[in-house]
Amino acid sequence: MKKNNKEKSLLPINLLRDLNLDDDDSLSQSSEEEDNQNPNEPVFNFDSNNQNKINFEQPKKEKKQNQRSSALPVDIEKINVQKIINPIPKYVSKRTSAPTLPNEELENLYKEIYQRKIYKNSATNVINENNKNNQFKIFLLNNKNSILPLINSYSGSHFLQKMIDFITLEDIDILLDIINNNLPEIMCNSYGNYFLQKIIIKANVKQRIQILSLTRNYLYDICKDNVGNHCIQTIVESLNSEEEEKIFEFAIRDHLLELSFDLNSTHIIQKLIINVEEKKRFYLIKFIINNFYNLTINLNGATIAKKFINEIKDYHTIFCLLNQIELNYFKICKDQYANYVIQHTIEVFGYFYCRNIINLILNQILILSIDKYSSNVIDKVMIVVRNNNINDYIKIIYFIFFNTNNLELLNDNKFGHYVIFNIIKGSPPQIKILIKNAILNNKQLNISKYSKILNYLNKVNGFNY
Repeated sequence: MKKNNKEKSLLPINLLRDLNLDDDDSLSQSSEEEDNQNPNEPVFNFDSNNQNKINFEQPKKEKKQNQRSSALPVDIEKINVQKIINPIPKYVSKRTSAPTLPNEELENLYKEIYQRKIYKNSATNVINENNKNNQFKIFLLNNKNSILPLINSYSGSHFLQKMIDFITLEDIDILLDIINNNLPEIMCNSYGNYFLQKIIIKANVKQRIQILSLTRNYLYDICKDNVGNHCIQTIVESLNSEEEEKIFEFAIRDHLLELSFDLNSTHIIQKLIINVEEKKRFYLIKFIINNFYNLTINLNGATIAKKFINEIKDYHTIFCLLNQIELNYFKICKDQYANYVIQHTIEVFGYFYCRNIINLILNQILILSIDKYSSNVIDKVMIVVRNNNINDYIKIIYFIFFNTNNLELLNDNKFGHYVIFNIIKGSPPQIKILIKNAILNNKQLNISKYSKILNYLNKVNGFNY
């Protein structure tokens, strides 16, 4: 291989592959090291006249084919540093690209990072033990103009996340001062939001208040963003002071219905219900109770309603909620989403609290049993009544199976047939015998239509009709 007279700054080829530096490697190699190169290793001959042409010379005897060279020289002046530091990720976001610095500034920044050996296999090797409390601070202060593109880039965000364990509260103050005008942009960036989430978790109350104050005017849009909502969820999970909760409340209280229906921001409302104490989220309780029906008939709103039911502990709030359900029980039972909410309500609060709702539903049992969605509610109600009030359960059995018109109406409808079959399956043995005798002794019925029911009863009771 020909030697160049001029000494050139060289990088090992494995840096290009792994984006790592070994402690024993240096950024420059002398021409004497080329002479000491192992003759058994493959050699790359870089042609200075043609940057895209690399000649590969294979030695005659190769002991290990898969052995990788540890010090193959490449001309650093002909390396595109930006492509090395910002490799194309496996998943490329459809969002707008992050702001970038001029090529010269990026190149100088990353050369400095290389020289200080910041990019390595492990973030634990980045900090010098003698000065580990100040090194990241120095890095921030020396690269103020470069922090934003670093945070919003794939490799830069990954590097900064590895440094989280060494970042102090003082470092976070400096960082927030640098990026205070760009927080909404970082929250909605595909890479920057991951770093900011970790900063929020590590920040203290004062710093979280600063973040909320700087983003409060943009909070509605960030909540609805498919990336930005994750940062807001992290903030909600970290809320532990009254001032934080007040800032958040005033930022979203006028948009709660829109946020509840949105696919992304609905998760934030759910986090508020779970993480904020009941007495501190009165505005949210008032909103949900006043808009309960509108929430239940929406897919995302129904999920919020179910979370809210799980978290209610105050008796007054429970009765206000049940009153809203009583006013709209019929429409709720027949809706494709709301029927799950009323089933969940009965399951959580039980027969004692929901007795009025159950009685209202049973008064409309025939109409609700022949509907696709409300038939599921009838199933749930019958199970609760059977387990808590057997006398009312027997009255329903007589109302359905000892009335020819009622029985034929349900049996001729596919949803009604499903209801009566489930009633029979869940009934005690004595009631099953009672139902079978009611069908067999009713001469007005066409017995052939009830063959499936009778066959099931015969298997259970062990005799034929």
